[in-house]
Amino acid sequence: MEPFHSYLTARCGDCQESLIRIAQTQFHDLAVCPCCFAAGPYEDVVEDGAQLSSGYDLTEAVKAQLRRLREMRGH
Repeated sequence: MEPFHSYLTARCGDCQESLIRIAQTQFHDLAVCPCCFAAGPYEDVVEDGAQLSSGYDLTEAVKAQLRRLREMRGH
């Protein structure tokens, strides 16, 4: 089963791409750029204005899902 996702109005500071919220566990949501894969904890990024981290460790499965979602939106 793929993790829950939703599109956000917040944008990546580098790519200006709309971020995607990925919930992989009950307590761990990420805000992720589907273009450059920069990411950070959802609450820190969206609610507190923290910067995304370009070195965030995403699984290949999550990266593949982000690529599919980005293609579906036509970017």
